Amino acid sequence: MDMISQLAAIVDIDEIIELFTRCVKLFQEETYFHEYKQSHFKAHPCQRTGRGRPSFEISEEILEFFLDNSFKISEMADMLCVSPSTVKRRLKEFNLNVHNTYSTISEPDLHKLVESVVKEFPEAGTKSIQSILVTKGHRLQRQRVRDAVRKVDPEGILFRRLFLSVHRIQRRTYNVRAPRALWHIDGNHKLIRIERLWREVWTGCTSYYYQLFTYMEDNALLDVINEQNIQALHLVFKPKIQQHLDSFVEALIRRPLRSENSQTPMQLWIRGQALDPNLEIQNDVELNNYGIDFDGPVASDYDFETVDVPEIETNVPEHCIQLIADHKANDIDSYVTLYTKVLRILNNQNGQQC
Repeated sequence: MDMISQLAAIVDIDEIIELFTRCVKLFQEETYFHEYKQSHFKAHPCQRTGRGRPSFEISEEILEFFLDNSFKISEMADMLCVSPSTVKRRLKEFNLNVHNTYSTISEPDLHKLVESVVKEFPEAGTKSIQSILVTKGHRLQRQRVRDAVRKVDPEGILFRRLFLSVHRIQRRTYNVRAPRALWHIDGNHKLIRIERLWREVWTGCTSYYYQLFTYMEDNALLDVINEQNIQALHLVFKPKIQQHLDSFVEALIRRPLRSENSQTPMQLWIRGQALDPNLEIQNDVELNNYGIDFDGPVASDYDFETVDVPEIETNVPEHCIQLIADHKANDIDSYVTLYTKVLRILNNQNGQQC
């Protein structure tokens, strides 16, 4: 008390306390936000009205976003730079719960939905099917998906086990600061390929149409050297293949990766954006060019085998375009039927015999 009295005679203690409080506040703001200035995910400290540390303001939208992308509470806490207990309290305040995000679809309807997915993606495993169901608006527990797949596709489960036991590709693992911080490209003679992704695209999408078109060719439905046949094939199946690829991509970015502690590519990307303050991508152009070395070596001009697609000058009749636009069925048989109808129209227009 004597020391405080002596100091009070020299300076204004209230002014010192106010200055100290302002310094502490600035220090707290700098400490909490220095690493997250470039991040969209911020937990803002509220103005303190009493004793203790200031509470954090976390928006409901951010928590809903994390839940929609299946983040764990501990992962949310890491990205927000708060404790897991803080995240739990905020979830409770907003009446948000992980269990409320799961679909309540009935078992019979789930079996029908899984059966349709298996038909569209015949070589998809349980994790892929679970991811595809998410893109269709049904987030489900893994056990429910497993039970449904066993019910509707027991033969497929056995085939995939045998296939993967022989053809499993060994993933390479790296420890980097954020997604896309390191790029690895396998070189194989004249080819530059990404083995894992290529196999995924093949088994998840393109092999299905390869087998279909081969079947059509074997049954005299498709003549690959006939221009009208190729035009009809493009008109009917290109939108279908693109739709299939879009669904495949949406499912792929939401499928857990075994080598990344079951995190999805989407989760890894979001965490990388939140936890890497030095990544400053300003626009879509920079995003698309990220990781490209424009001053690097240029690939040799090899004589790759190519497929020549002839340019067809035949104008497509309006009623043919309308016929394709009005097609709503999603099963593959209906697309084959549509192809034969379009081909008939094109042949009639060119005076060829159907």
